[in-house]
Order: sequence, then C-alpha cells, then structure tokens
Amino acid sequence: MLAVRPERIRLGPVTAGEGVLRGRVVDVSFYGGVSHVALSVPGHDRAVLAATQGRARVETGAEVAVSWDADDAALVDGVSGDRRA
Repeated sequence: MLAVRPERIRLGPVTAGEGVLRGRVVDVSFYGGVSHVALSVPGHDRAVLAATQGRARVETGAEVAVSWDADDAALVDGVSGDRRA
C-alpha cells in the first residue's frame, strides 16, 4: 500500500495529458487553520484525505488533480502497517 501524509498531498486543477491521480471532492471541513478535504478516487474504496493550511480553495463536487512529491510517499504492508524498505 502507498501511504502519503494528508498535509503532503497537493490538490490542483485537472489538465489534459497530465500524469496525476484524479479525484472528486466529497467533503471539505475547516478546523481553525486547517482544512480537511475528503476525495473520492477511482479504484479506492475509502476516501483519500488531504489537509491544507487555511481555507480550502476547492468545493464539494469539484474534480481535482491529486499529487505529491515522491519523497513524501512510503510503501507500507497493508496488513501489518510496517513500512517496507
């Protein structure tokens, strides 16, 4: 399983030909200085969570590009949760 911390996920506009994951915003919650954005992503049975500083610049129902830096991703065992080398 690939794991990325919610605050390391970037959301942006969907552009043609770009090799990024796409998702649809299903919920936006603002908690003081941080917004939590829940995304429906094809092929995932649970929502993907992104965290952004301040108010989110996306609205429920919007299609967004989802990306992150390779260094921010880690492979983990889907059963034990142990990080893989």
